Amino acid sequence: MAKLSHKFEYFFFILIIKISCWLSPRGADRFGRMLGTITSIILFPRKKIAFQNIKNRIGQNFSDKKINLIVRDVFHNIGRTFVEVSRFNILNFDKVREIIVPEGTELLEKINSEGKGGIFVTAHFGNWELLGFWLFSLGYKADYVVATQHNDIFDELLTRCRRNVDCGLIRPGKNIRDIYRAFDANKFVVILPDQHDSTQSLIMDFLGEPASIFKGPAVFSLRTGVPIIPVMVRRERFDKHVIICDEIIYPPKDGLNKENIEMIMGKINKFIEGNIKKYPDQWLWTHRRWKVKKN
Repeated sequence: MAKLSHKFEYFFFILIIKISCWLSPRGADRFGRMLGTITSIILFPRKKIAFQNIKNRIGQNFSDKKINLIVRDVFHNIGRTFVEVSRFNILNFDKVREIIVPEGTELLEKINSEGKGGIFVTAHFGNWELLGFWLFSLGYKADYVVATQHNDIFDELLTRCRRNVDCGLIRPGKNIRDIYRAFDANKFVVILPDQHDSTQSLIMDFLGEPASIFKGPAVFSLRTGVPIIPVMVRRERFDKHVIICDEIIYPPKDGLNKENIEMIMGKINKFIEGNIKKYPDQWLWTHRRWKVKKN
């Protein structure tokens, strides 16, 4: 039985979705900013985590005022993203192509023509949920690897929003074989490896401090020969999102080994780090990213 608090959250989010779909795009964006501000008040401990993360990683020379402005915009981005996802059922492919400034479409065609599928490695940056919608709008198929939310009812609601764009969902763990099936079907698989990996099987520097890195993208690529495209979706304004692509990463022919894993994940980390430093307000600083246990 769902907890009472979970049911309350569910009906609260249903209300947000209905309001978001009723508003104009500009009005919905303002609504998202407001939700972000409210969220920063309700989740004040997360706000403190974001402040400290920014100060310790990129903000050593920033004033507290500047860091607080970045934190404010981080929460605004969270609210705006949720509202935009809530509106997926009233968007269409033509509208998505209007609001997204593309980059790397020739890379997509190249990978698609090879017939092996592809791995899109992205981060919780800008509106990361738009990536799958954009791929579908161009005629490609994609599956997202997403974790299950703690609130089962909210997870079901979020899943429904994602499925409004026919985006396939793969849960980590027991459904991992679905990733290989997606490659066999020449699909793109979207993976977000920018959060803490509790296994701590790969420790690498991230924004100046050791962090546990999810090595899945490199492992899948090295096992299957599937290429990787590092890509992020940068928010510029409510009706303009910019695709940022890096070069295709092809796995070395000598296959799965520690050196190749570190090489591939190093390239991915460098791409993600560079964009976080350039647009710090777009990344999800609110989680405890650096939790490597000290010996």
